[in-house]
Amino acid sequence: MKTFYFEDFNIWACYVSFKLKNRNLSEILEYVSKNKSKVDILQVVDADKICGELHLFSAIYRTYRAKKESKNIAKENSIELLLRLSGKRQINEAISMLGLNEKTRNVLVCCCDEDLDKAKLVTEELVRYFSELENDDFINIYDKVKEEEIKKTFNVKTNNIQKEVLMKISYIELLS
Repeated sequence: MKTFYFEDFNIWACYVSFKLKNRNLSEILEYVSKNKSKVDILQVVDADKICGELHLFSAIYRTYRAKKESKNIAKENSIELLLRLSGKRQINEAISMLGLNEKTRNVLVCCCDEDLDKAKLVTEELVRYFSELENDDFINIYDKVKEEEIKKTFNVKTNNIQKEVLMKISYIELLS
């Protein structure tokens, strides 16, 4: 598990990525639903569609900045993070783009809260129940399959994948 402090907002972010132990997605979603009220943000997405830590950190920062400036799209911060990660304004589009599905192999869990211990606890519990193999770097490891998945997901045309994804997710700022 990795942690990062967003000083501008007094928020800790914990994230971990892992291989799914089993493919029972309804159990993961049920866990998230039951535990999301314990922390400010609890979000799970397909790790193979996240273009590195910078993509994640940028989306978290933009989520809290939008909230601070009253420019958030969603009422819940967890949904706002999903929208910011996807660069979409429609929740259904963001879910179909980054959400877990039957093809999901690797999961990214992101948990944010003012209380680091609380965020760590919720993240660790989820990993303990559903992880086959913990590897904090799934979002930073690229192979041809992941590169092609990200290009397809974000409609990237160039080989500078991260730059283009970050540009695409920043467009939502212009529309807010």
